[in-house]
Amino acid sequence: MRIPVFSFILILLCIRTGNASGDDEDVERVQVIEVRNDAIRIVWTVDSEEVEEKEITKQRLIVAVMRSSQETEKSSQTVMVDANLRDYTFVGLAGNTTYRISVEGFNVRNDSSPIWMFSCESI
Repeated sequence: MRIPVFSFILILLCIRTGNASGDDEDVERVQVIEVRNDAIRIVWTVDSEEVEEKEITKQRLIVAVMRSSQETEKSSQTVMVDANLRDYTFVGLAGNTTYRISVEGFNVRNDSSPIWMFSCESI
C-alpha cells in the first residue's frame, strides 16, 4: 500500500511589513527559510532599539490556514515567545496548504493590542 506524501510548494506571495501605528517599511521582516512536509521555519527581524524603546516584552507568532487543497483538521497555531527570539519552527502543519504567518510585538502597558505586526503568506 502506498501512502501519499504531501510536501509544501513554497511560493512567497506577499511580504508586508508595518506596525500598529500605520508606518510601513520596504523591508522583508518575516522570511520562510525552511519548508518540510509538516513544518515551516521562519525568521524575522526587529530593530533591537525598537524593542527597547517600545518596551516589547513578548511576541505572538501565528500561522493561520488561508487555503487548503485537502480536508484537514489542522488549523491555526498561536504561540507566545520571548521578545528577543527571532527564529521559530511551526510543526504539525498540513501539506499543500497556504498559510499566513504573522509576528506581533506586545509591551507591558498594552497586553491586548500589538505594538507592531509583520506577516507573509506562503504555500
